[in-house]
Amino acid sequence: MGEEKRAAIYCRVSTEDQAENGYSLLDQERKGRAKVADEGWSLVGECYVDEGVSGVLSDRPALNRLLTDVRTGKIDVVVITAIDRLARDMVLLLNLWKEIESYDCRIVPLDEYIDTSTPQGCLNRNFKAAFGEYERQVIAARTTAGRETRARSGDVWRSEKTAPYGFRYISKLNRGAYEEAVKRGDKLPHENGWVQIPHEAAIVTRIFESCAQGLSMHAVAQLLNKDGVPTRLRKGPWTPPTISSIIHNPAMWGKAAYGRTKVVARRGNGGNTTRTIRQTEDKIIYGNNPAIVSQNLAEAAQRMVSSHKSFSKRNSKHLYLLASSIHQPLLVCGQCAEKGKQHIMNGTARAKKETHKPYRAYRCAHNNQDGASRCHMVPAERVETAVWETVTNLAQNPDRVLAEVQALSNASSEQAVALNKAIVEIDAKAAQVANRRNDLIEYIGVWSKERVVEIDAKLAEDEKMLRKQAEDLRMQLAAAESNSLPINDVKVACSLIAQGIENATFEERQRIVRLLVKQVIAHKERYVIVGTLPMLDKQGEGANNRYFDGEGMVQNSAIALTTP
Repeated sequence: MGEEKRAAIYCRVSTEDQAENGYSLLDQERKGRAKVADEGWSLVGECYVDEGVSGVLSDRPALNRLLTDVRTGKIDVVVITAIDRLARDMVLLLNLWKEIESYDCRIVPLDEYIDTSTPQGCLNRNFKAAFGEYERQVIAARTTAGRETRARSGDVWRSEKTAPYGFRYISKLNRGAYEEAVKRGDKLPHENGWVQIPHEAAIVTRIFESCAQGLSMHAVAQLLNKDGVPTRLRKGPWTPPTISSIIHNPAMWGKAAYGRTKVVARRGNGGNTTRTIRQTEDKIIYGNNPAIVSQNLAEAAQRMVSSHKSFSKRNSKHLYLLASSIHQPLLVCGQCAEKGKQHIMNGTARAKKETHKPYRAYRCAHNNQDGASRCHMVPAERVETAVWETVTNLAQNPDRVLAEVQALSNASSEQAVALNKAIVEIDAKAAQVANRRNDLIEYIGVWSKERVVEIDAKLAEDEKMLRKQAEDLRMQLAAAESNSLPINDVKVACSLIAQGIENATFEERQRIVRLLVKQVIAHKERYVIVGTLPMLDKQGEGANNRYFDGEGMVQNSAIALTTP
């Protein structure tokens, strides 16, 4: 009579398994114990149970303990109800199987006898492993499709624990009891499951307004911590990443998003793990929820946050009023513009060869067609003085400035309304065409295959054309909205200039310039300042002003002022 074998029972279940196949941990354990008793094996400790863990992951608490006991020779047999309980990824399952058997430990699935000592047994195991992976992918695709359908119908799927700051989310399962509590006056009313928390909403509004007024995310976080404002979990202070997550969350302005991120599996030497990736815009589905802030305020805050990132002083020893980036090409090279190229100019510290005296300059760095490096330079002091004096003169008449800002905003609003209406109409036509394509399935077998394919191709072409028209209109809408200036910001700019240049900080000057100047084109002997207001082209007509170069010598420089 042989030595009694030591057996272990491994059980695993995930949410998808419970929903689709009716798996249960108790049922797996019951079947496993019955098998151990029938074979006369001795059970090693309690069952190894992973509850709610995906079968594609190699890092699981119970599985890790099982492998440790197998490696130390404590187990002779591993009992599982089906091989997909061990893993639902074919590569992972085969690796686990190979490792467990390398320690003279046998795996016994209960749903079918598999003898891997024979070629037929290995083939059967591999087939079931492949089918288990396929089944997992089908379940995942079905679950995702269901959630996307709910999201498109306006019910943005999420768990109650994942509502952003400022909100609570009530799942459909719990809404009945919640609405009873609302009737009793114990709870706040919800809108499609969304409940706005007043004291948190006030903090959200404060964050957006502070960022829109020019405060950095770091400064906003410091103020909240100084005022003793707690975070939601009360486990730590406010940080710039926390502020950023609020600033860029579309739920704050009434567009709850589903599918912004996606969890994907990745394979490595240490086994399967997961990582979170950001989805492209076309994969994101937006629903409606009660807004805390307006979209205009949100965009203003995001513009300022983006500006702080692009023009941060952290990595610069010198300050440059006209610092540019690819997204904000404030200062561009005029010599390159004459050749049809747009190259931004950024600050650089230089020194004269004769005197070694340092001075600031703006440089356009680029390569010629032959690959040689070339650059054009203009003295920073000269071009900054030209721009700042032009802006200062412009703001001496604040009433006229604000009137033109209001006129631009009104025109942009009227254009935006017309464009929005056209976009809605075209989107509706595109949806009708898409529905007609879907309905073609009903005519398969009624019409000839060639006719169905021909009609589908024509409808596909029509849908593509409509989508392209809608995309073009959306680009026009974005351009129209970008022409609108925030009136309150312009008032602040005029007020700062009226108080005197010496009272404006560098950050305030930079903000004023970016508000009133769209672009500066720096030629060798002149500067073209493109303003955001029509009155700019009249402000400096025929002006010849004097500016200092890098060495302090006085030179004359003509300024050409134009508008878009």
